[in-house]
Formats: sequence, structure tokens, C-alpha cells
Amino acid sequence: MHSHPASIVYYLTDAKVKYTYPDGRTEERAVKAGTAFWIEAVRHDVENVGANEFHGVHIELKEATK
Repeated sequence: MHSHPASIVYYLTDAKVKYTYPDGRTEERAVKAGTAFWIEAVRHDVENVGANEFHGVHIELKEATK
């Protein structure tokens, strides 16, 4: 398990991924290369359950400094 603040993920490849959350709930998603996905702050585990490598760019948003 790991965590992220609010983030954007940009997928570089088509993929099938499985997310597991601390409460044991799981979710599978098929994602397409060239799409972006917004996520709120989250704690999860990610597993590539597809037939090909999974590549993406994960952009974590930081709070502004004062």
C-alpha cells in the first residue's frame, strides 16, 4: 500500500490495472493510452493485471507555499 495526494495520471500505454484499498475493496480498470485520470487523495495498491507493460505519468499536486 502507498498513498498519493490529489493527483492526475496520464496513461502512456493501454493497460488493465487492479486497485486494492485498505478496506479490502478492489477495482479493475481498463485504461487507454493518451487519456488522463483525476484521483482524489488516496491510499491503495496497484497491480498490472493486463498482458502488456503499463506506463504512465503520475502528477501529484502540492499545496502552495506561503
